[in-house]
Amino acid sequence: MTCNRNFFESLERRKSTVYLADNTAIQAEGIGHGWLFCVTPDGTVEKIYLTNVLYIPSLETGLLSAQRIANNGYKIMFQDDTCLTSYQKEWHRRMGHRDPEAIRKLNKEKLANGIDICKCDAENDCEICLTGKMTSTPFPKVANRAKKQIELIHSDICGPMPTATPSDHRYMMTFIDDYSRFTVVYLLKRKDEAVDRIKDYVATLHTKFGRNPVTLRTDNGREYVNQRLRNFLREKGIEHQFSAPYTPQQNGVAERKNRALVEMAKCMLTDAKLPERFWGEAVCTAAYLQNRLPSRSISKTPFELWTGIKPNVEHIRIFGSKAYSYIQKQKRRKWDNKAREGVIVGYGGSTKGYRLLNPRTNEIWISHSVKIIEDDSHMKNESAVPKGAIERSWEYDDIPKLLKKEDNVIIEDIFGPTQEELSGEVEPIKDGIEAPTLRRSRRINKGIPPKRLSYNIRATQICEPTSWEEVIKLRARERNKWIAAAEEEMTSLKRKGVFELVEPPDGCNVISSKWIFKAKRDASGEDYDEPFAPVVKHETIRTLLSIAAVKSLHVRHFDVKCAYLNAELPEKLYMEQPPGFEDTNKDMAREILTTVGFRQAKADLCLYTRKEPSRKNEAVALTFNKQLNKYIEVKDLGEVSYYLGIQIERKLDGTFLIHQKNKIMQLLERCSMQEAKPVAIPMETNYLSSLDEPSPALPDKTKYRCIIGSLLHISNVTRPDIALSVGLLCRKMETPTERDWKSAKRIIRYLAGTANAKLCLLSTNDLILRGHVDADWAGEKSSRKSTSRYIFQLGHGTIAWSMKRQTIVALSTTEAEYVALAEASRELLWLRQLLNDFGVQTPDATTLYEDNQGCIRLVESDRFGERTKHINVRFHMVKDLREKGILEVKYCPSEEMIADKLTKPVCKQQIENFTKKVGLEDYGQENEKGCWEKHSPDL
Repeated sequence: MTCNRNFFESLERRKSTVYLADNTAIQAEGIGHGWLFCVTPDGTVEKIYLTNVLYIPSLETGLLSAQRIANNGYKIMFQDDTCLTSYQKEWHRRMGHRDPEAIRKLNKEKLANGIDICKCDAENDCEICLTGKMTSTPFPKVANRAKKQIELIHSDICGPMPTATPSDHRYMMTFIDDYSRFTVVYLLKRKDEAVDRIKDYVATLHTKFGRNPVTLRTDNGREYVNQRLRNFLREKGIEHQFSAPYTPQQNGVAERKNRALVEMAKCMLTDAKLPERFWGEAVCTAAYLQNRLPSRSISKTPFELWTGIKPNVEHIRIFGSKAYSYIQKQKRRKWDNKAREGVIVGYGGSTKGYRLLNPRTNEIWISHSVKIIEDDSHMKNESAVPKGAIERSWEYDDIPKLLKKEDNVIIEDIFGPTQEELSGEVEPIKDGIEAPTLRRSRRINKGIPPKRLSYNIRATQICEPTSWEEVIKLRARERNKWIAAAEEEMTSLKRKGVFELVEPPDGCNVISSKWIFKAKRDASGEDYDEPFAPVVKHETIRTLLSIAAVKSLHVRHFDVKCAYLNAELPEKLYMEQPPGFEDTNKDMAREILTTVGFRQAKADLCLYTRKEPSRKNEAVALTFNKQLNKYIEVKDLGEVSYYLGIQIERKLDGTFLIHQKNKIMQLLERCSMQEAKPVAIPMETNYLSSLDEPSPALPDKTKYRCIIGSLLHISNVTRPDIALSVGLLCRKMETPTERDWKSAKRIIRYLAGTANAKLCLLSTNDLILRGHVDADWAGEKSSRKSTSRYIFQLGHGTIAWSMKRQTIVALSTTEAEYVALAEASRELLWLRQLLNDFGVQTPDATTLYEDNQGCIRLVESDRFGERTKHINVRFHMVKDLREKGILEVKYCPSEEMIADKLTKPVCKQQIENFTKKVGLEDYGQENEKGCWEKHSPDL
């Protein structure tokens, strides 16, 4: 409590009564938070951030609770008229929950710079350590120790881990120098990567020391005992020692190191409330910290014995602490946030700075200009005084890309110390966050509080737990939200009568249950496009919006809560009760909609229509909402703006604009390409010819497939301009190469430059269906198969497009075009039926435009000649449809053929012409103000 009003950084007015030691009552006027500046024994000033401080104007001096300080990990020493505090527990957590004896030795013997603890106890009363570490009787120590670096290297592999990292790593491989105990950790996806990692490690040692290690000691695992490794070690002159079978004690250095790293990592993850999938970062950080801590077996730190330089640990912070990293001025716009939020999961080596993690997206980046908040919100006394948000700014050499998720080695600079560790100083930054100017030391002017940040930071990123156990480990605030969401879900299940508790019959198969936690958001679109059961086709949505644009109809969207619970199961199932909850009105959607007058469409089973005599369509929508709520819980979301990952906008003239800008930005962020340089065309014009040139196979097929899958979704929904490029790369799913990966990134760069492009569905008086068809003959060189392409437009709005490899090898251009025409005619039939379901009258014959005169004559001919008699019967349906008057084929010159741009990669001018013809236009931010006004006339 204090009487100093200037102490508070934030103050909430709240009156309360406080009783002093003599039972005197005084009045508190408020409660708030602020900084306390304390002078250390060496004369420097430290800051402590105090919360829940009472403001009492009548108090003559400030009062501080020694018990609260002690409960938060500080040690208090009274010497004469001076009270000293230290923070042993904080350093214990910063150093990854390492043995207090090691920290005591580090501090007492001054083995590192940047640490000064008044008093260190050897006792360890940390509950996280007590639950996360186990001890066993040690084996006898090995008498012979190496006399210099890399004389003897120990190595071992630990795994597989029960949970894979976000990069799909399941093993860790350690290398320990016997002389210094300096440790390097590699993360592996498979054990067969061990030989490659050994080669990398030996090459690194040769670069540093100018020689190879003398001896490598391992166990008898198959990853170490193989001809490939034997040949490599023989070539490098390295002796390979093995431990006896089933005697891991003979490789005790590596075995014990693995155990120590896993124990530290486990404690750090528990302390940070991070999911188990981030064990890789925790293990690498544990190795980084152990290299800077002494042990019983050596007199100095491994880092000093390895490099000859005393380490500087001033920059060490608690694993999992919240941090804000500065975004360079060149990498943001005027109104963008100046910092991004993450948590500390490690330290850079070859690249100096902190490794920061976004737990929701699994993205990791390195930043030097960082503001760190070391809080104690997870400790037992959450209301006690949390230790200060100690700030540390490092020189910022902005790293334009996030770290690749495939990075599989701890970023530990095994060559030598960083400049900060040599001098303890950093250079000032030119464009920092609006905060105090960067200092060369941690000294601050006594009594002068730091300037407050002058920007709004982004909302906290939500971490999505993968199991109920992870939910329980979260911090109270986040944990309570997930539990409340689970309780709401269970309430919905019970209300719908989805299950009943029974004893399972003998011999029945009981299905296990698992919670899937997803953070649903608003119009940004994340996770709302992962629906249950079937969904309406994208062509249906585009057609509906085109009709609404032409007829000036209102379009509203509704959300059916727990929609999947309204379906009946065809058979009885037995399932385990959901974790955490151990101890339906089942009408089908079709039946409900039929009851309120809707008819299921023939073209799309997820489309229901109802003809309404009323001309006020908005009032009809509101009435429909009331009718539907009698049967199921429905929420009216108003005028349509977002549906299944599609962002929908409406201009004042009724025109609809659909796009997926949020999806594109998420893809850029996931691929670490936010700052990638845009390109003008999605694919290089020589891509097809370059397929004859050799290219290395891509080692990680999974990432390639994930990226292509995301691109395929975008191209199918709103971006026909990348349909060709994505389609070509889809054919390389099984055998992707570096060339294909480069081409995929080029498409992403193209999307980065055209993120504002929106597919325009114009509000004209034209509702005529037209199609453009084309094919490239023998375009695929490997199989010599052709590719069919078509585009359908309703009025001036593009509603359907496709690029598909033909199943046969066409013998001529005419035959390839004929097959493409037959495939387009199938889509034409479906679209005509869809329009009929919508109540839109279609003309007697729908026009398909074709640029091959021979194909048109073949369609119009009644005879089958020698050149066409082999064509499969199913492709002749186009003749039948023409005879019935359902379609007609007209000639269109190639230069005017829209579908022609979907047959091969084209230049910038041609792609611009194509996007203009299909209605894909770039709407900048300044034009995004044409929202639909509710002035629609009665129909």
